[in-house]
Amino acid sequence: MDNKLPDWEIGKLYNQAWSIIKKYKVLWTFGLATGAGMSFNFNLPGNFDSNSIKDIQQNFQSFPKEIASSDLVQVLGASTSKPMEIISYLFSNVPLSSYVILGIEILAVIILFTIIGFIYSAWSQAALLEGIQSSLSNQTVSIRDSSEKAMASIKPLIWLQVVPILILMLAVLGFIILTVIFIAIPAIFVKVILGIILLIALFAIIYCFIYLAFSQIWAPRIAVIEKASAKDSLFRGYRIAKKKKWSMILLGLVNIILSFFIMAIPILLVGGIIFAGIFTTDKNAVLGVGLFAIGAILIIPTIIAMTLIGGILNAFKATVWNIAYNNIRGKYDGK
Repeated sequence: MDNKLPDWEIGKLYNQAWSIIKKYKVLWTFGLATGAGMSFNFNLPGNFDSNSIKDIQQNFQSFPKEIASSDLVQVLGASTSKPMEIISYLFSNVPLSSYVILGIEILAVIILFTIIGFIYSAWSQAALLEGIQSSLSNQTVSIRDSSEKAMASIKPLIWLQVVPILILMLAVLGFIILTVIFIAIPAIFVKVILGIILLIALFAIIYCFIYLAFSQIWAPRIAVIEKASAKDSLFRGYRIAKKKKWSMILLGLVNIILSFFIMAIPILLVGGIIFAGIFTTDKNAVLGVGLFAIGAILIIPTIIAMTLIGGILNAFKATVWNIAYNNIRGKYDGK
């Protein structure tokens, strides 16, 4: 009889992770820093009454009809009837060198912000993982200490973010080029050979994308916790992913379902109040305006609350995976 225990149980992972998150609230900050918070933009009127709400209700019912008969369409059509003249006028009054310089500046800004984004993403992820690992060892967790420890892991984490996906993108580009050649060449024999190669390449690319996603769960933890190189972390993460793929899928699905329900509740609550106000105005103007006002007032607090909840969820899920990794640490190396 095989009494071998599983590497982890989701219930135990969740209980331990929740205890850590409750005790070490500084992890919420790192969760927020990794971009777990959600942002929403709402364009709301400065004031509203029952007539305003009725207008909104009518807009839901007559929107397509109004679009068809709107004078705005005619005005826009008239103003854009000669787009080439407008473009020609703009280019004739601005030197070409100015556009070239502007384009270079925009490209430089994009590159700069991309680099900053990668550095920030690597730092925030490493700081979160360092903080979680310290908390699992019952050590004091602080922003300064975790941030300082994270600096050593920024380079391998950037490599993990950039190099594997870049290689896969080049593989996809090669696949597209082969597909074009396959379509263009009329010879049947060559088509058959290329078709077989394309089919094998397609399965290989899909396989690599799936296992890269799985490996990227473990690789940053190996790089941060074990101080391993990026390449070593990726291959060790891949070996774990091959052994634990079904357990990972189950844990990932549970995490997704948990996040969805927690984040959906405040959205549905506020949205339900607002729409209830809109569609009850005809029957009871006072009740409709009241509900709409309550929903509108709750929007900003809901955004703030969801941002915080998002950070907590991000830290919680990262803690769950860290605990899972600690349970199998070194177990599948070299296998």
